[in-house]
Amino acid sequence: MSGGAAAGSRLSSRPLRVAIVGRGFTGAAAAIAIAETGVAPAELLLIDPSPDFGKGLAYGKARDGELLNVRSRDASIFPDRPDDFLNWLGVRNQTGSPSPDNLGDTFMSRATYGDYVADRAMACIAKAPLSHRFIQAQVTAVERDAEGRIAVVAGTERLSVDIVVIATGYGIFSSEARFGRAAFSSLDDADLAHGRHAVLVGTGLTMVDMLFRLRDMGISGTIDLVSRRGILPAPHTERAVTAIPFAPGAHDERPSEILHAFRRSARESVAEGQNWQGLMNGFRPIARQTWQALGTAHQNTFLRHLKPYYFSHRHRLPPASARRLRQELSREDTRLRRAAVLEVDQDVVVLKDRRTGTTQRVTADLVIDCSGHQSSAQTPLMKSLLEDGLACRPRAGAGIDVAPDGRVLAADGRPQSDLFALGPLGQGALLEITGIREIVEQSRAMAAIVAAQTRKGLDAD
Repeated sequence: MSGGAAAGSRLSSRPLRVAIVGRGFTGAAAAIAIAETGVAPAELLLIDPSPDFGKGLAYGKARDGELLNVRSRDASIFPDRPDDFLNWLGVRNQTGSPSPDNLGDTFMSRATYGDYVADRAMACIAKAPLSHRFIQAQVTAVERDAEGRIAVVAGTERLSVDIVVIATGYGIFSSEARFGRAAFSSLDDADLAHGRHAVLVGTGLTMVDMLFRLRDMGISGTIDLVSRRGILPAPHTERAVTAIPFAPGAHDERPSEILHAFRRSARESVAEGQNWQGLMNGFRPIARQTWQALGTAHQNTFLRHLKPYYFSHRHRLPPASARRLRQELSREDTRLRRAAVLEVDQDVVVLKDRRTGTTQRVTADLVIDCSGHQSSAQTPLMKSLLEDGLACRPRAGAGIDVAPDGRVLAADGRPQSDLFALGPLGQGALLEITGIREIVEQSRAMAAIVAAQTRKGLDAD
């Protein structure tokens, strides 16, 4: 079955039961949205192997020096209260040093932002007219019974619920990596003592964090930064810039045509004394509809050829991080290498140079996979959804197919009103769904659907 039982069909004597799978940022955003929408009576089951709430991989494993790539003015978890993060920072800082006058332009540490999300999420749930239960377990399956009722398998329990919200970010995090060890995995004294040569596979934001982390931990030897194109994250401007509206022309149907139109607009903007970053900000609100309007072949072309360029300009470095990266690259022992990784066998990395086509075997003490988080379809949970027809793949890209409001599309293409997947799991379908703003807005859309179903059910009772 793909349609799912309506939330209002539950017995009126039992509260609406919502299972949120994942307690990182996306799970916290979902919980806040449901709490603020006033879905009552309701019971929230918050399920995750980790005991943390609101932090997840992005913020829970971050060190103080690792920064958000979003300005503080844009980081509120409440869309109707854009200054909430700034206000929270102000209260938190009352006993510390004075807040800078340009606090909105700052890039705070990810660890601090994790504290903010956790604090606000707990406060919202505590004051909402609903009950909640934290379950420390890994969800391995979502199932339907013969009547279409939905349940989650969490550890050894099978929990019957009315709504399932999958909010696991890119998927259940695994310590396994495609190349060497996973980024942000623990480094011990032996790693540091023998870390004379490190290879970081991937040159995006994750690489920047790991490069800085290794240098700060005392590794002073050679660090090779490896990716096929050698594309580095572009910098943010020092101060926030006004968004410059941009829309592809009516006849710009191919990714290459859209790119050329963007470059023309960028040159014109720079000539007029503006920044290309403002143009990218202006494209962000229509990026999703532009992506969805592309045919499958054009989406695949974008993913093969243009995605690294787009995301390097879309997900930018804080100015301080960009300056430090330039300093690192000026060192003889930090090397940017444009090469494909053919094989990693323990401490040997086989590289194929992009320009010459020659191969080289590099011996390294540390090999760390910084190639970016992936929307995994190989976890038990994702396998169960796909194999049982409760989810399907998007036309292109990774993850599962979802509607903009997060409803999961079943194998027959129908959106399900009791099964949602929020955030990066929908990147293949939506493209722009990994940022704070997009996840918060999608969570609100999900909560509005749940609230409408609840009111309908109560009226029917």
